[in-house]
Amino acid sequence: MMRKGDDRFRAVQEDEPLFITGSRTGRVIAYRVFSASVFFCICWIWLYRVTAPVETDENRTGLVRFIWLVMLVTEIWFGLYWIVMQSPRWNPVWRFTFTDRLSRRYGDDLPWRKYGEVEVEEEESEYISETEMIKALASCTYEENSQWGKEMGVKYGCPVEDVITGLEIKCRGWKSAYLNPKKKAFVGVAPTNLHQMLVQHRRWSEGDFQVLLSEYSPVWYGQGKIGLGLILGYCCYCLWAPSSVPVLLYSVLTSLCLLKGIPLFPKVWSSWWFIPFGYVTVAANAYSLAEFLWCGGTSRGWWNEQRMWLYRRTSSFLFGLIDTIKKKLGVSESAFVITAKVAEEEAAERYEKEVMEFGVESPMFLLLGTLGMLNLFCLATAFMRLVMTSREDVETMGLQFVITGVLVVLNWPLYEGMLLRRDKGKMPMTVTVNSFVLALSACTCVAFL
Repeated sequence: MMRKGDDRFRAVQEDEPLFITGSRTGRVIAYRVFSASVFFCICWIWLYRVTAPVETDENRTGLVRFIWLVMLVTEIWFGLYWIVMQSPRWNPVWRFTFTDRLSRRYGDDLPWRKYGEVEVEEEESEYISETEMIKALASCTYEENSQWGKEMGVKYGCPVEDVITGLEIKCRGWKSAYLNPKKKAFVGVAPTNLHQMLVQHRRWSEGDFQVLLSEYSPVWYGQGKIGLGLILGYCCYCLWAPSSVPVLLYSVLTSLCLLKGIPLFPKVWSSWWFIPFGYVTVAANAYSLAEFLWCGGTSRGWWNEQRMWLYRRTSSFLFGLIDTIKKKLGVSESAFVITAKVAEEEAAERYEKEVMEFGVESPMFLLLGTLGMLNLFCLATAFMRLVMTSREDVETMGLQFVITGVLVVLNWPLYEGMLLRRDKGKMPMTVTVNSFVLALSACTCVAFL
């Protein structure tokens, strides 16, 4: 019996919206103030790079000037990419959905048999008919001689077809609403080890970058159809692949210059130029941690996220960039790499214990291992020089010590897999040896420049 005031079964009016849009002014203003302060310090850093180049001596003037130029370009990229990243947060809206109205308006056409608390009874014959329709939909011939993949359904021709499809829908005037019911609408299996995750993000970064360079690029395809904020929001992901190069250069140059004794940043205590570097580093990470905790995460989970952020940008995204360039040059064709998501029993046990899984030979593991060992060698050499000779390095290269030290701590599971572990999930010996040789060779060459 329907309760008084229960309108779930009342016919919905055509002018009744399926959702309403609202905003939260206080939170948005607070974030804008924080964002503006970070942007001010980013401009301050740019000013420092332009007006206060790296100190040189007559023996290595050309090398140091080249390093200064690379640092300037990478910091300009970081600043511009940070601006792009603010687009989804600068003017957010919250859409509150009315699921009962959706059910009442389109009840007969909805593909599910149960929606919320409303039961939809079907005759057995109708159920069989629907099953036959699903079989036809799943067949390989369903899309033949149709506009499926072009004007209907998911668009084809890209490793991230969902991005192109979503962009096309948005450009046609549709608006999205995030629906998060208590009962999960969709569930799936995610990668459970590092290699699977890197392969998946390599495919995503490659596909997103292909979208940026294609006819469906949000930069020009979305012009006049969607807002600037949404265009920049798409660019956050489309620029994953090219963002790998500045991150790689910045982390490598910081460590190698620490090894060589070339200061890249202002003095820690005696220079007011250090203020913007310190503020951006502390404020951005503190806000990220606070937001992660507010969303129900833990400090350990946040730290693991920083590690994955580094690994993706120095391996997956870099290989995604290379794959896209090779495809554009006609050297190779894109291949959709299936991500394996079934783990062996021992690997599953290590996953439950939060032990990082390596176990296979991969070019991405070789790159990560080489970078990790290079950071470790550079930090160890700099500490030896600090103890034995000049302690002034603490002030002149303090920020380089911090950055390289953080990289070493982030890579601790990598060092365990390469040097300490004996289980099947450790880093393969060939990868470990090759990484060691490559890192040591790079450090030796730089030391004698």
